Amino acid sequence: MNPIQAARKYCDCLLPGDTCLGITANDDLSPRRFRKENLPCLLAESKVKRCEHFESSILPMESRTEWSKDARASKLIAMEFRQAAHAYRMQSGALSKADRICPKCNERELHPRQRFCYICAKENELESKRTSALKARTSDQTQNVDS
Repeated sequence: MNPIQAARKYCDCLLPGDTCLGITANDDLSPRRFRKENLPCLLAESKVKRCEHFESSILPMESRTEWSKDARASKLIAMEFRQAAHAYRMQSGALSKADRICPKCNERELHPRQRFCYICAKENELESKRTSALKARTSDQTQNVDS
């Protein structure tokens, strides 16, 4: 999923034809215009630009835990949304230099208290399990030979 697809699916300001309504909500939920009405969506342009409404209303959904009643579908939707959010941050320049990038793949951003991105962390976990199982098998074989 790319940023404009995420906007089409989740943005309440996006009108048909990828035009923007230009209204967002303040902290007290009162409406506020952040750009003129019926301009092309900032995410639909050839070079994605930062959108105040997308960053304040749509991107916080990234921390959402349940997307669907079905657990598999929920994981898939969450992964697609994370990819779209990451693509938005990379293309729009919203990912500042202060944000950390995964040292292993140099592609995904790191959330607080993470050493690696979720994909590299899973790869590390699987590699560790394989190494541990191999070590256990070889030590069992050497013990059986010694006996």
